[in-house]
Amino acid sequence: MAEEQVLKHYRFSGKLSHIGCEILPNGKDITVTIERISFVDNEVINGEKQSAWVCYFKPNQYFKLPMVLNSTNRKRLAKLSGTPYLETVQNLTVTLTQEMDKAIGGGRDYGLRISNIKPAQVQNAPVQAERKPLTLSSPNYPQLVEWLRDKGTLASLLSGYSPDEECLVELKKIKAE
Repeated sequence: MAEEQVLKHYRFSGKLSHIGCEILPNGKDITVTIERISFVDNEVINGEKQSAWVCYFKPNQYFKLPMVLNSTNRKRLAKLSGTPYLETVQNLTVTLTQEMDKAIGGGRDYGLRISNIKPAQVQNAPVQAERKPLTLSSPNYPQLVEWLRDKGTLASLLSGYSPDEECLVELKKIKAE
């Protein structure tokens, strides 16, 4: 069996100082452990010094750089860790994923996100033999579309369902709206 080729994301190059979607192998979610989180007054981000929350990770096979935490990721970390004081968070295992969001300068693009789902919850979940097939004509497709538009993530949906190609294209379009 041939090993899957890991493609290079268009953001992968230059003098990166913090991680983004480019670290996800072929856009797939990864699980890593946060070592610590700090508020840094003079962090250099895209060549400019600014105050930012910075997340440092334990050594892993995917990247070595820290992550700048935006508002969404800070809120998710507070919820996952059970504390609003992020500087106290240590050794927390999280899943990094990508989600469509507003892009700087207008438009939309994928942003690196900390998943709402704790990896331990996924590991402790009952083992499923296989994911349920999903097509555009599946009886539960309309409900899943509504859930996806409201608060669901494509990664969560794909953990329980196996959409055919046509269905997957439509689901990606919905999430990009």
